[in-house]
Amino acid sequence: MLNVISTLGKNILTIENPVEYELRGITQVSVDPDQKMGFAEALRAGLRQDPDVILVGEIRDEETIEIAVKVALADHLVLTTLHSWNALTVIQGLVKLGISRDFVAETLNFIVSQKLVRRLCRHRGHGKTCSRCRGSGYSRRVPLYEILRVNQDLRDRIRKGRTGKRLTEGLSGLYICPMWKTAGRLAELKRTDWQE
Repeated sequence: MLNVISTLGKNILTIENPVEYELRGITQVSVDPDQKMGFAEALRAGLRQDPDVILVGEIRDEETIEIAVKVALADHLVLTTLHSWNALTVIQGLVKLGISRDFVAETLNFIVSQKLVRRLCRHRGHGKTCSRCRGSGYSRRVPLYEILRVNQDLRDRIRKGRTGKRLTEGLSGLYICPMWKTAGRLAELKRTDWQE
């Protein structure tokens, strides 16, 4: 996503632990908790550069999420990761971190939930002699995605305190691509199998 956004001439800042990939034209900061430079401190310092887009590698505490929400309310695009079971549980996770339902509804635009499954080995026809998969039939991993776009009706339900499936039941015009659908597509493309 950052590579696509960077082509739009945006000022992008990432705050990671550690910086995993060097990205051209993007300011990347690695946090160092031992030096008292955690996510929250790096985010505060990075705001002085007035970035258009900020990637916070992972939300781990209330202080970091509070700053990220304030930044999002000030019309900055904030990308981050949060451990959750699926796209809908991200909403509850943000509330549990102390963000008011109004702020969650106001700032959340798009959720992508991801799980990794084993990728079918392209050379598995060699059987047990395949050096890439060692005869397992799988080599590396491929992500399954669940995608949810937050629209006004969903924002209203978040504000009302609905959770789980009650958030989306009966909503029309809601874009949601469930994980089982992307799993089916990957199986059809022979990137993984139904067993996996």
